[in-house]
Amino acid sequence: MTFPAMPLSLRFWPVTLILALLPVWGVGLFARGLWTPDEPREAAIAGAMADGAGWAVPVLAGVPFCEKPPLTYWLAGASISIFGRNPPAARIPNLLWAALAVLAVGGLAAAAAGGGRSGAVAGLVAGLAMGTSELTAQVLIWLASDAPLTTGVCVTLFGAWRGLNATTTRSRLGWYLLMHAGLALGFLAKNIVAWVFPGLAFIAFLVWEWRFRELLRWELWIGFGLQAVLIGPWIWGVAQHPDARQLLKVFFYDNLVGRFIPVEGVSYQDGHRNWLGKYLVELPAFLLPWTFLAAAAVRRAWAGCLIAGPDRAGWRFAVAALVPAIALLSVSNTARGIYLAPVLPGMMVAIGLWAARHGGQPDRFERGCLWGTGALVVVLAILGPVAGQGLSMWWQGVALNLALVVDAGLWVGGIFLTGLAVRRALIGHWAEGAALLGGAVALALVGGISTGLAVVDRWQDPAPMTRAMAEIAKNGPVAIYQPDETTLAALDWQERLRPNVLTTPAQVVALVSAQPNVRILVKQPRSGPGGPGQSLLDLGLLEVQRLDIPGGRRHALFARKP
Repeated sequence: MTFPAMPLSLRFWPVTLILALLPVWGVGLFARGLWTPDEPREAAIAGAMADGAGWAVPVLAGVPFCEKPPLTYWLAGASISIFGRNPPAARIPNLLWAALAVLAVGGLAAAAAGGGRSGAVAGLVAGLAMGTSELTAQVLIWLASDAPLTTGVCVTLFGAWRGLNATTTRSRLGWYLLMHAGLALGFLAKNIVAWVFPGLAFIAFLVWEWRFRELLRWELWIGFGLQAVLIGPWIWGVAQHPDARQLLKVFFYDNLVGRFIPVEGVSYQDGHRNWLGKYLVELPAFLLPWTFLAAAAVRRAWAGCLIAGPDRAGWRFAVAALVPAIALLSVSNTARGIYLAPVLPGMMVAIGLWAARHGGQPDRFERGCLWGTGALVVVLAILGPVAGQGLSMWWQGVALNLALVVDAGLWVGGIFLTGLAVRRALIGHWAEGAALLGGAVALALVGGISTGLAVVDRWQDPAPMTRAMAEIAKNGPVAIYQPDETTLAALDWQERLRPNVLTTPAQVVALVSAQPNVRILVKQPRSGPGGPGQSLLDLGLLEVQRLDIPGGRRHALFARKP
């Protein structure tokens, strides 16, 4: 098929990609508070580092918190030190993670498609899919270690592909060093798991391609020295801690092995139980609104991996980055949707390869997938802003505000881009239509989440509860009974408040006897009686105040009966 001259939007596809996604990131990162369950904890740990709690061992409410290495807290803490103790400041590093992730995935897809116009289409579509799919978009704007982990995996895969296909020693060394830098980035974000996913992809690809000689190249292995330089100082810092042996065990055994098999004293499976096939069942929802294009890519991947040709290696690398990791996660002890985010770059690359090779001349099934994707985007472009504005108006009790006008503009923009995508598709430029749909998704996401954020904030952000607790603490002693880490983190982050933590009824009785005017905070069940609050009632205490978050968490204060 003969293509016209490459438009600027494709010629400079990395710039187009970043400009299209910046509004999504801006709203998602900087227009909301901290959302439970993870963000208050991550912000509190980063805030403690900004306050000088130590650089090697993360600390939550004064206690070592060793679920993951401290890269997230280093950068978020540095940002807090510069820009202040607020949620947007803590999330500023996520801009870096998001940009690096989509550029790495786009660069991998572009290189796998052979560069030129095909590479530009593959890179732009793959990057847009990475930046706007339901799961990956959520992870990249979330204050948690999953964002730098996902970015590290993306950078690792990009460096590995370019290193595998380099034609000179110098370029091969450079790309493999980038691969090792990505591995170190992921390791410092979330431990050895950052090596597992790309390592499985690399080994599976070498076996599939029968390229075992690659393992003999010195350029592949010298980068472990770079990893030692980047990771070694942190491990040395942990080793200087008085409880170094226990902390290292928690870092490198409990919090890694415990996610895959039962480990004594580790209870991840209690709240995140897995079952065989869970990830495959949830995968279509995680890929929205690109689910139909993913189906088209998977269909073409079968032939692409088997038929000899210039694209076979690219298809195989995408499949190798996806299938072994999903298989491993499927048999693990625990399961959360976010665990799948570092695996999805392989799917995004496959979507990009499909757009480059088959998007220009789709068959009947693929045309149906494109129309289905367009329909999803139209629904998102219409319902997103309307639902967000409607939710805001319902909550705030207003008939019209500036957000409605903004949403109207975003709605028109989303529909306009969708129309352009359909127009390009009707004249045979299906791949460019898919890229335009990505822009429509970005506008729809901005419109959909911008006006609803204020409402969701009231359900998610624990700031009202922490402010009330700070006022109560000014008038007398406070304690907290059997707290979860989110409540502890919220109090520490927002008010630097660290109440006396009580874990047993005997401790409650002793404290109330010693300080009769103490107020004890308890997290209540979402509905009905029970929980720690019932234990306090059984001890003869009285519920004296509610600190509920409307639509969200329920808290109550208990005190001694007059």
